[in-house]
Amino acid sequence: MHGLHPTATLSQLDRHPRKKQKPLGEVKKRIPAKMKLSELTPKERNLRSKARKVFFDVKSGKSLEAASKDYRIKPETVRRHVDGFVKESGRWRVKRIVKNEMSMRIYSRGREQHILVPDVRQASIIGRYNNAVKNYLRTHNESFLSPFVGLVITDSHGVAHRLETDPKALYMIWERKPEEQQRPIYDDLG
Repeated sequence: MHGLHPTATLSQLDRHPRKKQKPLGEVKKRIPAKMKLSELTPKERNLRSKARKVFFDVKSGKSLEAASKDYRIKPETVRRHVDGFVKESGRWRVKRIVKNEMSMRIYSRGREQHILVPDVRQASIIGRYNNAVKNYLRTHNESFLSPFVGLVITDSHGVAHRLETDPKALYMIWERKPEEQQRPIYDDLG
């Protein structure tokens, strides 16, 4: 209960507020979906990660209940950790723009970086970029990278990161990774 109402006193949590104290129902709640990633506990970060997976499943056509069941998380918990749902005609649908900070990997300025992304739009672009890089490394086809030439991603702190599209730089980044982190890029070529 204290996790939901971190500013409440014990008397408020016991539902017996002292004089001049607000009842528990009027105390400001802690809403994980509206919090920055750095403010979340490790458990809340894990829940946000699961909730985001459910969100993307719902976005691709599954119902909120079915997607939640797949990840063993309650629909209410998903809605509390991702501010991305609206109820229409008795069904939950996803919002177009979702502001929910998350950490993602990008390649910029010749190195791998992890940045905090402020919303789903940026995350979607980064996801497509990471797939394009993987496909390029596997096939050597530079056309996978062409949609991302000159593209800049702005992180949660307002810092701009130009996505790396130089083939030589991408190979250098991949080669610098420790062997246990490298995935075979030629596995499909046989």
